[in-house]
Amino acid sequence: LNLFAQSNLRISETQSFNSIVINQPTRYQQIMKRLIKRYVLKAQVDKENDEVNEGELKEIKQDISSLRYELLEDKSQATEELAFLIQKLGEKLNTCLTKQKTPMT
Repeated sequence: LNLFAQSNLRISETQSFNSIVINQPTRYQQIMKRLIKRYVLKAQVDKENDEVNEGELKEIKQDISSLRYELLEDKSQATEELAFLIQKLGEKLNTCLTKQKTPMT
């Protein structure tokens, strides 16, 4: 009789333990829930950042375009200045050469 009572007690303990285990989420389920929450939050933050980044990208593109035209303008001015300096150098060289060719009296 005592063995029967102990057996019933063990069965009821096992059943109550099983019901607790079944009703409580497993470690895998807890980890999966956390991962899903983390993924959803990251996706939301990324979406918000993407909206901000699109505006920033347009601004950066505009800045790059402006810089490009400024550099082209600077290059054009530098080319003109270089051509002018080369012309002056050529003139001075010609005058020096003509002075050397003329006999001294």
